[in-house]
Amino acid sequence: MNEILIDWGIDPKLANMFDETIIAVLMIGVSIGLDYLCQAIFVGGMRRYTKRVPHQWNTLLMKRKVVHHLIHVLPGILVYFLLPLAFVRGKEILDFSQKICAVYIIAAILFTINGLLLVMLDVYNAKDKQKSRPMKGFVQVLQVLLFFIGGIIIIAVLVNKSPMTLFAVLGRLMPNRQYSTMPTPGKKRTVTIQPSAERGSRLWSRAWQTAPQDRRCAATRPKVPSVSTADR
Repeated sequence: MNEILIDWGIDPKLANMFDETIIAVLMIGVSIGLDYLCQAIFVGGMRRYTKRVPHQWNTLLMKRKVVHHLIHVLPGILVYFLLPLAFVRGKEILDFSQKICAVYIIAAILFTINGLLLVMLDVYNAKDKQKSRPMKGFVQVLQVLLFFIGGIIIIAVLVNKSPMTLFAVLGRLMPNRQYSTMPTPGKKRTVTIQPSAERGSRLWSRAWQTAPQDRRCAATRPKVPSVSTADR
């Protein structure tokens, strides 16, 4: 195809770009076809099996579309490894296309894990003994953490950085509420008093000021040990 376009008088750069674009479109089409084929085989087979032998686990897997999201990973992986065959000369386009494929794969994995969490929640709620102790809040916290970590990984893939680097940057941006009591050169030493301790000291000083004089003397007077008649 490239040689034919060059023979027609098209610029070699445009011919190369057109050739690589056609190959990439064909690979994407093959991957989409593979996706539909896998959906028809695995998801369709799972659906027929669920209708004939309905169990709790397979019914919930179909309800939460766990297998459906998991099948989407296959075409993404296929396109990711076939893209170097298409973009032989364009390295920048190859890197960008592989990043898009990586984001697609990560998103499919995140939705699969989210579906598994919802299946666990449905299984937990189906038990009569566990209805008094709902687990929905805990699962929602796990979902927030899942998509937060997944979002950090996706951003790291797009900016070509390590996810640990982004987590370290987020840790630095978080406010540090720990107060140090060690003196620094050129500055006075400051000690932070907790609100409860400060409030208690104020109440004690106020009670001491308003107490009668005899109670103050009794509080400050040293205690004399009592002597029994037997000791005498």
